[in-house]
Amino acid sequence: SGALRFALDKAKNENFLLIDADLRSPNDFEFSSFGMNRVSTNELNAKLDTSSAYIGFDRYAENPGEFYVSDDYRKIFNSLDYDGKILIVTPPINTLSGRLYDPFLASAFASEVIVFKQ
Repeated sequence: SGALRFALDKAKNENFLLIDADLRSPNDFEFSSFGMNRVSTNELNAKLDTSSAYIGFDRYAENPGEFYVSDDYRKIFNSLDYDGKILIVTPPINTLSGRLYDPFLASAFASEVIVFKQ
């Protein structure tokens, strides 16, 4: 999709740290097909090469909204050893089963938001 290509371009060419925050349907396959390696939140103490690695969450919650507003989610961002820009790939806003509020919660720490409509 256009959003994933945008995210990958920013990570590979502009040193953005890429975080896959889609807990319902992670983008692991899509990112790996572009040569990106998943780094779990348990491995964040190492320096990341943003051109070839992205952060994926270790837990896939039944109700991601609860995770996004939890202290655990906040701690992940507070523990990041990264001084550059971070790009959070969130779940879609609208799905076949209805409107999701996960993207708004997942990007609560963002200073800028870009929305891609498909």
